[in-house]
Amino acid sequence: MIPEDVDLHDARLINLAVDYARKTVSLKVDMMGKDCTQGKLATINFENVEQLSHIGNLVELHKHNFAGHISYWKASLDHKIVYIYLAAGCIAIASGSVGITWED
Repeated sequence: MIPEDVDLHDARLINLAVDYARKTVSLKVDMMGKDCTQGKLATINFENVEQLSHIGNLVELHKHNFAGHISYWKASLDHKIVYIYLAAGCIAIASGSVGITWED
């Protein structure tokens, strides 16, 4: 899967979990009422993570709860780094693979 396959615009970031021992990062997002055939909640799983960078203004992100936190996401040209642009910040994850799990 590549980020361009899933539209995360206006999705709300619920949780970011890092497992240092397993080198994984999981992002749980709420699609905020989008017409999703897969489900409303999704967990984006990054495996074999080499680097994680997150900068965000939590006060400003809290103000965006009603509209969603994620502006968009994009992979680097070689698809090794995924950039998730937030309303007030950015998350960059370099990993070996990206997958998504949908929940009802």
